[in-house]
Amino acid sequence: AVWVDLPDELRGGTQVLTPSRSPPSASWDYVRLMLTSSAPSYVYVLRDTRGCPPHGTLPLWLTSGFDQVEGEVARAEGPGGGSQFEVYRSKKPLEGVVRLGSNSAYPSRGARYNFAVILQPA
Repeated sequence: AVWVDLPDELRGGTQVLTPSRSPPSASWDYVRLMLTSSAPSYVYVLRDTRGCPPHGTLPLWLTSGFDQVEGEVARAEGPGGGSQFEVYRSKKPLEGVVRLGSNSAYPSRGARYNFAVILQPA
């Protein structure tokens, strides 16, 4: 992905992109990452604002394990513009197996857009 105005704290991180055209899923185990570095990492979730309130409720996995970071980033999508993404950071550095739910996981309803993940060593 080509990110516009990416904050310094996210630059150089490892990116994981979820499929943007996949059918909606209500899974709590939508993305599974195995963090194998010697140090724990902060997990940043970049969530497409088209799937956020007022269009729906945020999923519990996101509101319980992550804090929203001030500001938004944009993803360039070619002619016609791009999408805005809210940024969330894990409340603490994580290690081992990290499971992230989908945008439509409880109690979210109707969220059809996916998200990106950026990993940064703590």
